[in-house]
Amino acid sequence: MQKTLTLAMTMALCGLAHAEPPKTPPKPGPAIKVPPMPPQIDGTLFSDPSTAKWEPIATLPKGAMGALIGTEPADSGMAGWLKFPAGYHVPMSWETHITNYTVVAGQLTITSNGQKHLLGPGGFAIVTSKDKHELRCGATECLVVVRHFGPPDLHWVGVKK
Repeated sequence: MQKTLTLAMTMALCGLAHAEPPKTPPKPGPAIKVPPMPPQIDGTLFSDPSTAKWEPIATLPKGAMGALIGTEPADSGMAGWLKFPAGYHVPMSWETHITNYTVVAGQLTITSNGQKHLLGPGGFAIVTSKDKHELRCGATECLVVVRHFGPPDLHWVGVKK
């Protein structure tokens, strides 16, 4: 009796395994929209400010424009374009992680720990963790590449929340 029951169950399971698929496939659900990932800076990457997608930078005083170049998956850092109008000023602040600035156009003065440094096109600065610094654009628009070695986190000096 047990052999017959086992044989019947085996035959039934084999029949299910070889059953034909349904005549009409199930209807797909709504498509999930996933935003595109930004370019990653852990590989070869090219960027041109003339084709960049410029947007106001909400964390900076009005007038600053920025465009993302790419993000760093390993440390949550990023690289981006900064554009400041003539005479623009970023008040004294500091960041948790190292930040690099490379001036592409204009004259940018970076005051770091009380010392002023005037940078023209090709000028480069490394501002280390928690260095208090401020930026001031000269008489013409400034175009700068910024690289954050960790998530950008601006802390204003002397501003009460």
